[in-house]
Amino acid sequence: MKRIKLTQGYFTIVDDEDYAFLTQWKWHVLVCQSGIVYAMRNSELTEVNGKRHHILMHRVICNTPRGKQTDHRNGDGLDN
Repeated sequence: MKRIKLTQGYFTIVDDEDYAFLTQWKWHVLVCQSGIVYAMRNSELTEVNGKRHHILMHRVICNTPRGKQTDHRNGDGLDN
């Protein structure tokens, strides 16, 4: 397991084989109203209204298709 530094003093843990791929982006903290904390990044400008959107790390790792849900079995949003 390796750690990736996030904003606000947080870290997320990832498998060794995902580390190099994931560190090509700067990751931030997303704190949900439920209190769960996730690792996220901003997208590049998109063709949809020319705006950015959030990309959650766990969805990148799992390659979750649009319209499908995925989350953490253990409830820890920083355990990726």
